[in-house]
Amino acid sequence: MSKTFIDLVQDQFTYGGVKYASTNAGKEATDELVEDFGWNWLIGTQGKYVKRYRNQTLEKDLLKIGCYQFINWLKRGYHLSYMGVAEMMCTTVTTKSEFFPKFVAKLRTPKPLQFLPSREYILQDIYKRLLDLRVNVSEEHFLEICALCSELWVLDGWDKQEEHKTDTWVKGASTTDGKKV
Repeated sequence: MSKTFIDLVQDQFTYGGVKYASTNAGKEATDELVEDFGWNWLIGTQGKYVKRYRNQTLEKDLLKIGCYQFINWLKRGYHLSYMGVAEMMCTTVTTKSEFFPKFVAKLRTPKPLQFLPSREYILQDIYKRLLDLRVNVSEEHFLEICALCSELWVLDGWDKQEEHKTDTWVKGASTTDGKKV
């Protein structure tokens, strides 16, 4: 698992707290959207990023999918119980920051395949696992999808880039505490 990939995923949810802040201190926009449109909305958003990555190969899409796996893992309560919880949890930046190390510790490289996977094979595998999440929610799905994103990120050479296109911090932007980046 690439440390840079993990750092960039963390950057996604940290900046997401600025980009998707809510007036409700206990929730963020993603929490509210899941309440308004349901769990499948969240899964569909991730599917959109898979399709966009296939068409445009934007690094930020793999980072977003990886980040959403962490958010999924939190929303389903795997940070509280190895079985998860029935009620959807809220996922503020504070909660994300507290439990991200626990999620990362559970990540591992996917089981070795008998052949070198192609980019398309990995994208299909990620999408298939997302579809499966609509009816079969498991901690393993979230961990495997994130690991597959990291694997594809390396396969496509993003690990060799000096600058990353993350769709996050922009010089001059303000953080939630009013500080400039």
